[in-house]
Amino acid sequence: ILRFPQAPSAAGEFGTSIHNTLEWYQNKINSSETPAILQTQDYFSKELNYRYLSKVDHQVANSKGREILSRYLQNSSNLFQISARAEVNFFGETIKLGNAIISGKIDRLEIDESNKSLRVVDYKTGEPLKSWAGSKGHKYKQQLYFYKFLLENSTQWKMYEVLDARLEFIQPAGSLDGPMIPPLVLNFDTKEEKHIK
Repeated sequence: ILRFPQAPSAAGEFGTSIHNTLEWYQNKINSSETPAILQTQDYFSKELNYRYLSKVDHQVANSKGREILSRYLQNSSNLFQISARAEVNFFGETIKLGNAIISGKIDRLEIDESNKSLRVVDYKTGEPLKSWAGSKGHKYKQQLYFYKFLLENSTQWKMYEVLDARLEFIQPAGSLDGPMIPPLVLNFDTKEEKHIK
């Protein structure tokens, strides 16, 4: 509640570096550049240098991050051909849900201007999920509904329809050479939405 500073965890610092790299990658594409995988890996390594990590944690994170970025980008080349914005931030808006003022940041927002529709994408750097079952799946679902509420009540996006949301898993299942898990798509349900609201 009071937002006292906390020491960042190695997993958190790793996730931040991956997210920042994917934001940079999307922004490069939006400016008509497609970075090579090596260039993207190098950007990740540079990002990682800004993080609070021990020497051992840094070496492990750097090796792991470069490998999973290579696999993810090769596996998701079609994804980045879709018109999208990275790290859509609502901190500057006063968005209300009932009496509560809400805010947040969406990792990736896919935009169809002709149909005035949106798709929400949230990147996950941890172990992939195969279903929404369990407490982690429930928590992620709530997060995606929350993003829908942000969009529907924001000044810029309220005239757009939020079609669905999904989790994009950056790392493979089990180990670095494990299978890549397809995105987990959430088709919004009116009853569930009302309950979460």
